Amino acid sequence: MWRPGRITPRPTLQATEHMLLSVTATIAFTAIIQSMFGVGVLLFGTPTLLLLGFGFADALQTLLPVSLAINLLQIASEPDKVDRDVLRSLAIYSLPAIAVTLWLTLRISLPIDPVVGVVIVFIASGEVWSLSERLMKAATRRRSAFMVVMGLVHGLTNLGGSLLTAFVYGAGHEKEESRPTIAAGYAIFAVVQLATLIASGASQRLVSLETAGNIAVGVTVFGVVEHFFYRKTTATVYRRMLSLLLLATGVMILARSV
Repeated sequence: MWRPGRITPRPTLQATEHMLLSVTATIAFTAIIQSMFGVGVLLFGTPTLLLLGFGFADALQTLLPVSLAINLLQIASEPDKVDRDVLRSLAIYSLPAIAVTLWLTLRISLPIDPVVGVVIVFIASGEVWSLSERLMKAATRRRSAFMVVMGLVHGLTNLGGSLLTAFVYGAGHEKEESRPTIAAGYAIFAVVQLATLIASGASQRLVSLETAGNIAVGVTVFGVVEHFFYRKTTATVYRRMLSLLLLATGVMILARSV
């Protein structure tokens, strides 16, 4: 961070190239996950870019356009499979919470990652523990409260995609409904986040050649995954993979918070 009277050294060309490669690799890897499940670029990309030295607002500006582009392609590929009741609930309960808490997060940081990690691991264990599965189904019946919490978590930490995935997973949606519903919800999350960034004046990097290049990487990865992997994955295998994704997400969040 720059301070009066202190000269900040310019990064070397080698350091700049290394950073660009790291960002591109991060986007490519997380785009593989998002192309399969509807979430991933923000969920895994945000902590990675923070570890690389990005600020929270810069990480959002880098990842949100890529995430939104992939989600729009996923929605377009299966528009009739989106659960519109879930989207209505998100619009009413989650989006206002996202806008308010993201505005606050651009100014303060709250340590809620451990709680989110425990919840996600608990949800993912539903394939093994019947108690977890029953409680998750109860949570889906308390939809309004769960959606508010989801919005608060996403605005504060960018981890709301894990709860959205868990909600759709816990509701018992199969492959054909899971990804387009998650993608549609994640897309409207991204729209609200982008609007909040613009309103707060933290959107200087959104329109740039770098952003266009990042989107191109994400869209290319989506095309490959869609053709060679997603369409060839059975519903049973897909649900097991989704369960493993949730479990890995919860463990990652807990490990990061230690």
